[in-house]
Amino acid sequence: MDERFNLALIGNIANNFFRDATLLNRGKYLSAICYVNSGASTPNTERPESDPSKVSINWHEYTHEVLPLFGVKLRMLMFPRFILNRFKGVQSDFIHEAERADLRVFSGNELLIAPKFRGPYVIRPTGSDLTVFPSLSFKDYWMIKKGSGRALLKDKVIWMYLRFHYRKAYRKAAGIALSSELPYQVALQSFMPKTTKLVSKIPLAIDTDSFRKVEERSNLLPEFVQDDDFMIFMPSRVMISSSDVHKKTGQWKASDVGLKGLRIFLDSLTEKETDQIWLMIPDRNLSDELPKAKLLINELNLNKHVIWLKGDNAEGLTRTEMLPLYSNSSVTLDDFGAGWYGSVAIEAMACQSPVVTYITDKLLHDCDNPPMLIAQSPEKVAEHLSRLFYDRSKVKDIGIESRAWVQKNHTETLIQNSYIRILKSVNLPTSKNRAQIIKNRFI
Repeated sequence: MDERFNLALIGNIANNFFRDATLLNRGKYLSAICYVNSGASTPNTERPESDPSKVSINWHEYTHEVLPLFGVKLRMLMFPRFILNRFKGVQSDFIHEAERADLRVFSGNELLIAPKFRGPYVIRPTGSDLTVFPSLSFKDYWMIKKGSGRALLKDKVIWMYLRFHYRKAYRKAAGIALSSELPYQVALQSFMPKTTKLVSKIPLAIDTDSFRKVEERSNLLPEFVQDDDFMIFMPSRVMISSSDVHKKTGQWKASDVGLKGLRIFLDSLTEKETDQIWLMIPDRNLSDELPKAKLLINELNLNKHVIWLKGDNAEGLTRTEMLPLYSNSSVTLDDFGAGWYGSVAIEAMACQSPVVTYITDKLLHDCDNPPMLIAQSPEKVAEHLSRLFYDRSKVKDIGIESRAWVQKNHTETLIQNSYIRILKSVNLPTSKNRAQIIKNRFI
């Protein structure tokens, strides 16, 4: 008898499923495989999350380019199950393969097809799959589309269609696992205020064997940058715009706070000292807010201090490219708006880079007081930068403390136990006797 409980993690590649699967497979009781979307332009093998060859299957073709009918490519979620079963080698094979797992966990846009699978499933929301499509009003959604310059009349029809299917997926789920209470709990309550479903917490996972401090210099840095210069890394997707909608969805990054803080910091230095300051930002072609960020950088006269990092693809830097940047940065600037942290913060901390960000007092307490440098204003950002610039020993000390905190709060044991708690609470089919036996052995 196979004594490992089998999980199928089905979702967007950027939603931490690579890491989850890698860490779950190291444990005694669980086995996991990802069914992930490789993205618009990037092969799985070039993504930063993890080495996908051991834990993932690329299923981009299943959800995005299916069934050309009268010259129109229709998506999988548009077809009922009995029709999909007739198309062997495409959707049907994928569905039956994933159904062989004891439990499916969905994330991202892929949770739209969750109700098409037989058996229970759990949703692990990680962003717009909870805070936008199922929970926002059309007025708020329209504001987001207008802000990106892509508001069209057809968007109302799309919004209505997606809202219906997202809510259907949530209502049929056996459980919901949140990586953070902010802002997910608020969004969930907006359309399921009296839910009795299992709502669990799964911490963000990170493989600290992969994300660690390395000594080599990044080949993305220009030659004029010296090893002892003060390197500031801003790897998150930059976002300058702010509105009540962005705050409501938790996607308020407030990158302008970091940029304005850098300007204040530079103004406090001598001309010779400013020559040592560099701000590294990934140049993502797919970011709607990047032109606004570049305009602000120009207005703040920061151009000569900014190094735009061009990776191998438009969707972001790979893990191989990120590691030396994290490792050799004097400080990492994360988000300053929503009040919670994500993968960037724990990646940087695992690589011993101090992190300046904003998280709420409640989250600070709930997360065992992470050694982050908290700032919500440009002045506070400048204060932290100045302190680290003039006392480089603090960069090393905070970096060591940061990695130790990540190893305590975001390790494989914690995430394994989180999934196990969910599995023990899900009402599995009674026919799966072996699953019940294994569940009884769970810690």
